[in-house]
Order: sequence, then structure tokens, then C-alpha cells
Amino acid sequence: MQGDEKKNTIEKWYNALRFPPQSGAAFRAALEREDLSDLDMVETYSFGKHSPQKDWLACLFFCDESERNYCEKRIPRQILLDTFSDLAVWCDTYYNTFGEWGIAEFPWLLHHYRLELFRLGRLQFCMGRAERDAPQAGLKEGDPVLEVHIPAGGRLTETACDDSLALAREFFGKFFPDFRYTCFTCHSWLLDEGLRNLLPCDSHILAFGNRFLRLHGEKSDAILRYLFKWNTTRQTLTGETPVSSFAAKVKNYALSGGDFYEVWGVLRADG
Repeated sequence: MQGDEKKNTIEKWYNALRFPPQSGAAFRAALEREDLSDLDMVETYSFGKHSPQKDWLACLFFCDESERNYCEKRIPRQILLDTFSDLAVWCDTYYNTFGEWGIAEFPWLLHHYRLELFRLGRLQFCMGRAERDAPQAGLKEGDPVLEVHIPAGGRLTETACDDSLALAREFFGKFFPDFRYTCFTCHSWLLDEGLRNLLPCDSHILAFGNRFLRLHGEKSDAILRYLFKWNTTRQTLTGETPVSSFAAKVKNYALSGGDFYEVWGVLRADG
């Protein structure tokens, strides 16, 4: 594919995935400035060895390769668009963190290109392996599982989660019938039981966490990245401005020495 063709492909996906309008000038400047000659296949491209703007363009270019793979499996185009809308999310995250447009979450995004992860309704699902034994759920370490991830944007209502779990059962049964999983798993700060002290009892976050059998937790400040800038730590938290009452409570709790956890939980797929 020649240079102009690559540019057209990149621009096509930039428009299809609805990036924030304010990113347009930076996108066009990068498209004219960056060398696109090494854009070929996602598995041969060296993510992280170029500028964040070059990697942003590469992520868009490789959507064409994914589209062909989706077509081969006859996966609906809307699921591709929903799944790869994550590119706009992470581009916006990069901007909010560093003040310029780009993308840097390559290990995570590779799951999208490898047809391992899909957004189905409110939630994302990734074909993975159990982190550890969970005899309570009939699960052994290494068994196939569907990992549940919670993308930014939208309310985490009970109905939306129910619908997503139902879509996942249908989707993977139809398009990946050889992937024989028995459980959904989730490894997230949203399963931290300590959040009940910071959230109202009718919180959607608490309801989501309560779906899972919580089996393992470890101290983690991951919550700070999701409620503030992506590079926020306890050392930089003082200068961050909360954008919600929950974020304000989290900030105060962290600055007072409180601990947060990332928790691994299991949910039977047939439950």
C-alpha cells in the first residue's frame, strides 16, 4: 500500500471511530509529518519505539487488518466499531495526562487486534486464563475464562451489565465455539469491598462488585488512575481536582493513609 493509500485508510478510521473534534488539528498534523513506510501488519510493528502520535496513526491503520479478520468470521461491523472505540478513549486519556494527543496503551490494545477482546454493550470481554484456582467455582488456574473489563463512559447499571453478560454468552458461543469457558472473571479496583465506606448503598459500582465471588485482593492505588489523571500517584494526588463527590472521598481517604485494593473475582457463566 502506497503512502496516500495509507493516509486515506488512517483518516477513514479516525472518522469512523469518532475521536474528539478537538483532536482534529493534531491528527492532521501528525498525518502529514509522520513516516508511514513501516506500517504493514500489527504483529510486525514496533509499538512504543516511535512518537505517541505515530503510534496513534498506526493503531488506526491496523484497524483495516482487524476489519478483514472480523469479516472472515462474519462478526458484525458494529461490534468492531464498538470495540475499537477504545482507541478514542485511550487517546483522550493520553491527552488528559500529557497535554497532547497520542496513544500509549499497546499491551492492552493488542488484545483488540488479535481478536481476543470485544466490547459487547456496556462491558468488554477478553478470552483469557484463570489467574489462580477457584474451587468454589470449579475453576483451576489456567482454565479458559472470559475476563470482564469496564471501559470508560456510560453508567454501570444492573440492566446494562445483565445485557452485556447475555450478549457475551451468545457472541462467544456463536463466533468462538471452541473457547470452552465456564466462568467470567474480573480483576479490578471496582471489586474492592472497602468502597462500601465511600459509596452509597445503592451504588452501581457496589452492585457490580457484588456479582462476583471475591477470591483474592492485593493493595493497589489503581483507582487513582481511573478517577484522576492516568499518571496520578499518592505523591501527586494533592494537586489533583476531584470531578465527583466519590473522587473527593477517594482523595481524602488516600491522603489520610487509607488503603485500596484490586480484587480478583469469579462469576459462573451459567449462573
